[in-house]
Amino acid sequence: MRGAVTPIINAHEPAGSWTTRGFEGDEHGGAAVSFFLSDAPPGSDPNLHTHPYAEVFVTPSGTPDKFVSFGTGTLGWIIIHPDERMTTEWIEDT
Repeated sequence: MRGAVTPIINAHEPAGSWTTRGFEGDEHGGAAVSFFLSDAPPGSDPNLHTHPYAEVFVTPSGTPDKFVSFGTGTLGWIIIHPDERMTTEWIEDT
């Protein structure tokens, strides 16, 4: 059996810059993952940016989401729904 787990990020502590808390894997034994926990108020967003690797977003069920491609070319992405059937409630008209 493993020993007690020490929390590295407490989701209930005040946020860092913007409304996020970050975990950098290289600062914690070389873990091969880094992530943000974010509590973004309505209408907020980070500045437009890129990464040299793919990103995975996890949106809690029932939370409205929307993505916009700002580049000059097409945006290719893979959207994974963890359910046997994709169900969408459209909040905005297209």
